[in-house]
Amino acid sequence: MSLACLVLRPRKLRATGQRRISKLGGISMDTIFWSSVGAAAGGFMGVICFFLVRLYFEKKRAQPKFIRTYLCGNDRNQGQNTEAEGELMHHHGRRVSDPGELQRLGVTNPVWEWTRNPVGRQAGASTIYGPYATDFSKPGTYSAVFQIKATGLSDPNDILDDVIIIQLDVNKTVSEYIPTVHGVTPNPSQYQIAIKHVRGSELAQKRWVNFELRFWSDAQGVWEYRVHVNDGLYNRPNNVGRFGEDVRIFFNTVSILEIKEIHLPSV
Repeated sequence: MSLACLVLRPRKLRATGQRRISKLGGISMDTIFWSSVGAAAGGFMGVICFFLVRLYFEKKRAQPKFIRTYLCGNDRNQGQNTEAEGELMHHHGRRVSDPGELQRLGVTNPVWEWTRNPVGRQAGASTIYGPYATDFSKPGTYSAVFQIKATGLSDPNDILDDVIIIQLDVNKTVSEYIPTVHGVTPNPSQYQIAIKHVRGSELAQKRWVNFELRFWSDAQGVWEYRVHVNDGLYNRPNNVGRFGEDVRIFFNTVSILEIKEIHLPSV
């Protein structure tokens, strides 16, 4: 009897030891599994946070860079026959500088108003043109933003014949040379780089409205930001006249900005 006990007792101890090892082994595998899951999740969240931080700073870096704002009713060029390049110039209209009228328009600086009356140093089809400037130091994408306000128009929802009232454009002039029998002759050539048509409903907002033209500049030549009004002059349709005699159109500023591309960060 005692001999049997001596024989069976080690087997019992060995079986118990095996169960303990098996139990400890199960806990170890669970721990490794969940540790791996946590490490993977933590790594994934780290990558996402890195991406979002990089994207934030990239968007901040890619904010449009202000270059210059031109006043349409600037002090230098007021419609006289000695208007000079470097500021916006005029073929038609008048300068509005009365403090009371400016207050009603919601501005503090003088603005330019469209009329059919010719002004400036020479005849021309546009209302505003110039300044023949070199605003772009390097090739890239740029934006010209025209700030315009109209009064005397119907509510936008009541305009049935929504015709084009204004044409805005960005124009480039470069000097090209033509060979002649006497050598070469400079020949200024103009290129229309961007264009935007503004309809009556877009102007009938009873506030100042920004109209943006985006374009590519090669940083060559001199540049213009022009306004043409469909007022019946120079063989253009009299679309302004369709809205009655009380329509008034004012031009405040033309702002030039550099547009930077957003580069998405790689992970």
